[in-house]
Amino acid sequence: MESMKSVITCDMEGRITSFNKGAESIFGYGADEVIDRKRVSLFSPGETVLEHVPAWLKKADEEGEYVGKTVFVRKDNTRFAAKIKITPTFKDKKTGERLGYCGVSEVIDEPLEKVRPSISKGTHILKWLIAMRAPFTGASILACILAGFSSKLWLTAPFVAFGALLSVVGLHLYANVVNDIHDVERGVDDANNGYFLALSGGSRVVELGLFTQDEMRALARRILVVTAVVGSLTLLAGNRYALGVGLLGLVLGAGYTAPPLYLIARKGLGELTIALTFGPLIFFGYDTLAAESWFAMSSNSWILGTMVGLWTAGILWANQIPDAASDRRTGKTNLLVTMGESSSWLFYALLMCAPGAIALLYPPSFLSGVSQVLVAALILVAGSALTLRYRATWDSRDFVVVNKGTIAIQHLGTIALIVLAAFS
Repeated sequence: MESMKSVITCDMEGRITSFNKGAESIFGYGADEVIDRKRVSLFSPGETVLEHVPAWLKKADEEGEYVGKTVFVRKDNTRFAAKIKITPTFKDKKTGERLGYCGVSEVIDEPLEKVRPSISKGTHILKWLIAMRAPFTGASILACILAGFSSKLWLTAPFVAFGALLSVVGLHLYANVVNDIHDVERGVDDANNGYFLALSGGSRVVELGLFTQDEMRALARRILVVTAVVGSLTLLAGNRYALGVGLLGLVLGAGYTAPPLYLIARKGLGELTIALTFGPLIFFGYDTLAAESWFAMSSNSWILGTMVGLWTAGILWANQIPDAASDRRTGKTNLLVTMGESSSWLFYALLMCAPGAIALLYPPSFLSGVSQVLVAALILVAGSALTLRYRATWDSRDFVVVNKGTIAIQHLGTIALIVLAAFS
């Protein structure tokens, strides 16, 4: 076996496109098990994928090849030392049109400790952040900041406002982990090999071997306990009636993919849940904390909450595009799957441009005159430009620009509203 060479090719997403006899012998998989079904990350420890593989690919791109030693993982989970050579592959070298990469590996008789790539403390921290999909909490953090200014809670009770922010972020992280757990159990992640890393397709930490399902469940429980403690202290310092808002957020967040609700498969209920939870519900919670009654929500909060909620639903909508094929195969019939990818730009346009129409027709109190028209125009122009990009790229890798652009609009738009509300 040591004299054999494994030759594996993949596309730009890491999906395996060829798998020779040497690869079958060395790694223990049949070609039919992995071609067009798995990614090359399957053969490396998750920490190695996070810290080293991007650098290896970059060197292969810049210098024509990468040659090194590493530790690989077989199908039976045993590990072995190997020499690896990675080269980029091209459909047409003259034009530079890329296909992906080719990896040629052979087993070497060296101790694993000698060839195992070193893993930094930063990578160990990063894997926890990825498991919780922490970078996506920017949407809920900014919504909380804006809701705090709308309710005046940052001025009257800043510690309560901050406690509410931490509680919302905790619920967001808990929902992220629970959703990943149930996607793995339903086979959604296993069926999905057409995603843009870090922007859609879930955290993938179980697939990469960074965490087991049991470890993810334990993580979810820890997040929920910490959130319950912070939330309880916030309620004691603020208004206990806000408990109902928090519990509703918990149910909707977990029920997004968890049974029996499984809202994401209810042909639009999932998208509606995201729009409400990350918009009006957060503003409702802040207004309730600031008041002395169960139901208290200003017109400003309704308007701002709706705008932010629509933008956040736009992030979800764009991130569902790369996942649509696997969602359809596994019965995850969200609204995008029901509508179809080719015509989904219409709903995307509504989500991204409606906040502009709201700012123009039903502006919050701090928008008037020139500022009102300017904010509305900027939102409409940005939303329209991204919609055009959406229509042109929904079936290609270039769609990642829309993913990133949608997040940027949500973040920058909310920050602009925060600044205007804070100085009004």
